[in-house]
Amino acid sequence: MDPTAMMNLHGNGDMTDMPGHGGMDHGGMDMSMDMLWNWNTRHFMVVFESWHVKTGLDFALTLLAVFLLALAYERLQGARAAAEQRAADLAKKATSRRAFSIRSGDEEPSEVVTGPSASNSAAPLLPGTTTGSISSARQLAAQRHHDLTRTALFMASNFLSIFLMLVFMTFNGWLILSAVVGAGAGFYLFRRTPSQFGLDKGSCCE
Repeated sequence: MDPTAMMNLHGNGDMTDMPGHGGMDHGGMDMSMDMLWNWNTRHFMVVFESWHVKTGLDFALTLLAVFLLALAYERLQGARAAAEQRAADLAKKATSRRAFSIRSGDEEPSEVVTGPSASNSAAPLLPGTTTGSISSARQLAAQRHHDLTRTALFMASNFLSIFLMLVFMTFNGWLILSAVVGAGAGFYLFRRTPSQFGLDKGSCCE
């Protein structure tokens, strides 16, 4: 078909009437999905087709939601930095224990038991077990739990990062400002301490 004829079918080339280009009619209301920078305060959608901003209250709640999402992202990044620091400390301790074992000729250094649990230290060990092997098992269990925590934090922060990127793709200046302010507030509250893991170098959409 002639391209000119196709344009005429849609009203003199008005691309806003074509699917995926411009507005969508939802109950007599034109809901737009702009692909250019805009300062709309109503009658637009955010990420999901069901997330409609129709009124001033909807707009205010949307700004608050975006602010809190950016704040939560920075909180997760702070938790990730703390978890990575903890992982580094555990690795250093494990290396120190192995070095001590090699120097002393033992399998593992014995645990020093103090406090209420000291009374149980005289209890006989199971055949084939030593205080060093018990300590190693506990360390492995703690390391496994810590690795799972780090993985969960990584997944959650990546999900929020991608979601905020989709919010930015609305090209709505107000939503972008809300995300930036939320990220700044989160950084001030949760991430002012420098991290040696490079987690403080990026933004909410790194």
